[in-house]
Amino acid sequence: MSYGKRYSGDPRWITARFGHCAKCKKPLAGKRAAYFPNGNTCFCEECGRPAMATFESAAFDEAVMTGNW
Repeated sequence: MSYGKRYSGDPRWITARFGHCAKCKKPLAGKRAAYFPNGNTCFCEECGRPAMATFESAAFDEAVMTGNW
């Protein structure tokens, strides 16, 4: 879910075509993955869910506090 303005460095959910999870090393091909462009890292859905939840919470707070809601 998107709140407010999106930036090129914002993490996002993608369908991975290749690679492995940066944390648990599971293959990602054809699976949903959390992509973090600033670090150029991908996490499987299980490992990326907490980090994405943290980011989405911060993005929502920023949108509400700056009036971009």
